[in-house]
Amino acid sequence: GAEVRAVDAAGAPLVMRGEFLHAFLLTERVKSHLPVTVEQVGADVHASGLEYDNATRRLDLKGPLRMVLSPRGPAVKAAAPPGRP
Repeated sequence: GAEVRAVDAAGAPLVMRGEFLHAFLLTERVKSHLPVTVEQVGADVHASGLEYDNATRRLDLKGPLRMVLSPRGPAVKAAAPPGRP
């Protein structure tokens, strides 16, 4: 398989894996028409294809999709609206 590593707009690592990833080095784009896995902090996404533009940090996933979310840390309790305990 193939693997491409990038950084998302927030600076977190982004890893794209698949049997076929077409990397366009001059335009810094990656495309695949075959199934891919994208790993990002707190999420693993399985899609039937993707298009990624490193210049704009835009990732377009082609469906169907399956996502597994992992908690990032301890849950934060939501604050009560003003005037409520």
